[in-house]
Amino acid sequence: MANKGPRVKKIPDGDSHERLVCPECDHIEYQNPKIVNVTVVTYKDEFLLCRRGIEPSKGYWTIPGGYMENGESLKEGALRETFEEAGAKAKAGPLIAIFQPPSKEEVIMIFRGELPTREAKAGIESLEVKFFKWEDIPWKELAFPFVGEALLAYQKTKDKTDFQPIMIEGQPYKKLPPANNNKPPVPPKP
Repeated sequence: MANKGPRVKKIPDGDSHERLVCPECDHIEYQNPKIVNVTVVTYKDEFLLCRRGIEPSKGYWTIPGGYMENGESLKEGALRETFEEAGAKAKAGPLIAIFQPPSKEEVIMIFRGELPTREAKAGIESLEVKFFKWEDIPWKELAFPFVGEALLAYQKTKDKTDFQPIMIEGQPYKKLPPANNNKPPVPPKP
């Protein structure tokens, strides 16, 4: 049986981008960026980080987050991911930054979140969770460039109530070597 569905690349009538189109029914497959919701979670003056239990960047530290699901708001997605990855029931704060990786295949929405208690536990995608004071954050062991940018955006906006979210166009993700569970991972030299 022959292939069916969108499989021919062309610019559809009335469009300006090349798309995959089904030659039998003219159905167009739109490939658009995915929305990722993340939260900079704090308890008093400490930051909650998760050590990733999955690739990419398994063994490195990140803030809780992930892909938005259909039917949820941006904040709901951020809080759901915070609970799934860190077992933490955060109170949603404002959107503090929007990060766009160079691939432009994702848009990362960065929220502020506060915990009423210092309670968290590793979820299924995390090896461990830990609270860090600002000066103790393992900057050289962060999983992705947006994590550092998110933490810096938090610092820039933490004492402000009236601000516009920071727009960040990011650097390419660097492939980090796999972490050894017995010692901290060592990122590549710049």
